[in-house]
Amino acid sequence: MAKKVSKRVKTLNGFMKWIEQFNDGQYLFRGVSKHTYKLEASAYRRLPETDENNSARLLKINRELINKARLLGHDRKDGHYLSDLELLSELQHFGAATCLIDFTRSAQVALWFACQQSSTGEANGKVFAMRSDDPAIFRTITPELVTEKNIEYFFQEDELGRGPLYQWQPKQQNNRVIAQQSIFIFGGSEIVAAAECVILKSGKLEILDSLDNSAGITEASIYPDFDGFARQHAQNKPYIEPNVQGYLQRGTESHLEGKLDDAIVYYTEVISLQPDVLTLSAAYTKRGNAYRAKGEVDRAIDDYTKAIELEPNNAEVYRLRGNAYANERDFDNAIEDYSNVIELEPDDAAIYNKRAGTYVKKNDLDNAIEDYTKAIELEPNDTPVYNRRANVYFQKGEFDDSIKDYTTSIQLKPDHTYAYNGRGRAYSKKGEFDNAIRDYTISIQLKPDHIYAYNGRGNTYRAKGEFDNAIRDYTTAIQLQPDDPYAYNGRGRVYRKKGEFNNSIEDYTTAIQLKPDDFYAYGGRGRVYTTKGEFDNAIKDHTTAIQLQPDDPYAYNGQGIVYTTKGKFDDAIRAYNIAIQLRPDYAKAYYNRGKARLYLQEWEEAKSDLTIAEDKGVDITTEFHNDYASVEDFEQKTGIQLPPDITEMLTE
Repeated sequence: MAKKVSKRVKTLNGFMKWIEQFNDGQYLFRGVSKHTYKLEASAYRRLPETDENNSARLLKINRELINKARLLGHDRKDGHYLSDLELLSELQHFGAATCLIDFTRSAQVALWFACQQSSTGEANGKVFAMRSDDPAIFRTITPELVTEKNIEYFFQEDELGRGPLYQWQPKQQNNRVIAQQSIFIFGGSEIVAAAECVILKSGKLEILDSLDNSAGITEASIYPDFDGFARQHAQNKPYIEPNVQGYLQRGTESHLEGKLDDAIVYYTEVISLQPDVLTLSAAYTKRGNAYRAKGEVDRAIDDYTKAIELEPNNAEVYRLRGNAYANERDFDNAIEDYSNVIELEPDDAAIYNKRAGTYVKKNDLDNAIEDYTKAIELEPNDTPVYNRRANVYFQKGEFDDSIKDYTTSIQLKPDHTYAYNGRGRAYSKKGEFDNAIRDYTISIQLKPDHIYAYNGRGNTYRAKGEFDNAIRDYTTAIQLQPDDPYAYNGRGRVYRKKGEFNNSIEDYTTAIQLKPDDFYAYGGRGRVYTTKGEFDNAIKDHTTAIQLQPDDPYAYNGQGIVYTTKGKFDDAIRAYNIAIQLRPDYAKAYYNRGKARLYLQEWEEAKSDLTIAEDKGVDITTEFHNDYASVEDFEQKTGIQLPPDITEMLTE
């Protein structure tokens, strides 16, 4: 696992950039309002410093807390007897200091807590990130353990005096637990964070506003239960008239609860009151977000446009409208909006990434590379951007540059399985099969269920002629994902090359059943039927492939081969003509058309096609001798006398 980076931020964008590194597993987050707070249970704060990390003392005060609560009759809820853990959870909910440490699966929720004001005044906050999917560190609590075991069970130490750490998500989840995506961590061992992010006090208010605008995370959403409602209306909270700000807040709360129509009503009410420009712009933006969430993208774009008219320098609204355009595949307008964001925020690497991705969808690969390059200049250690640029280089056929970027990505993150997989693809395209197989193998070692790596290695083994190894990899991919037609196509192709035609047909047929519009599978099965002499089935499959993908030259070439075999040479030539129109450098199609013209005794045209095929790399003599033992064999079987110049071309 690559070492994680700690950081200091004062904006939501900066924080989101920090959490991008946590994509190699499952992580939990905890936010605290003061950066000097430690990653420890609140009960520790009741103990003197000399007892810091003393698990025995921690257990003692929690046992006393449980006993006192039971003595006072606080150990029942809704007629249900609460176990030790359940009772501690309830006590923690109402503010008691316990051994339970609140974490959340949402980094943004943790950020909200970190942006709260410290009880001691203004202070920097902090977000802790902790990896949670390591079974060597954490044990997961089952419902049986919750109900059957007392608190002492969870603090038992091993022979080295170490206590385990547990993670527990209560079965009976209230609205607050759901809203906060809460999970408890507790136990006798010291908790070590993977990384920390300090939230500068000068940015707390701006971040809270950004969390509200972009994700609807507010005090009302964090505390949606009765207790939270009361908290929002405590004596230290100002009374809010149900006017502009009140309606705006209600709209945000409704949106968060999934009540989009209600949210739109509230935002519309704000707009009708014609408040100040900034509030009106916010209302249009939020209503646009609600419309977009409903799938009414045109209305969303209209609202974003009105917000931009009110605030022409608001980069975030351009970004939102650009995203909406991109979702509608209106890439030109999306790019224009992303460009406006870049003018306003020229140092924002994320927007260069966004625009680059849109250029890729337009197949404007050069501009995509230019934007990814700019993003890398701004964030030179951003591993995913190197992968994205490598993918574009791969699409352009610039495999050396692709390999270079994947290599940089691997240097930055040595356990990046997808970078090894991508570099393997590039090596395979270059014909460096051993390097490709090495990279695919590392990718599989890092992620044993990586089906793309198995398929890629299978493709490379197939290209090397190691058919048994290829079949083994495709079979593993199928076992990992039985509904993926790609591996069936690959294995079907290898079976065809091995001459195992029935197995090949079976795999292609399965691919078609899984994906009825899979023109590759129809084309592959058509070639097998041709080899078996089942020409009607072959024609049917190639015709279906053409109907599904009218610009596929290989299907027309396959159709031409069948027509040639059946003696329908004019039909064959028509099919080859289309294949060549679709792909002017299709050498095999030139050879096949030239061969068909031999049967029609169109000597000059045949000679021209055979010459072009040879110039493009086809060994026409070997290809001809795959069908006929010699020129004499051809002449004897067809009754056609070849001219001397063509005879010379086809003679070894």
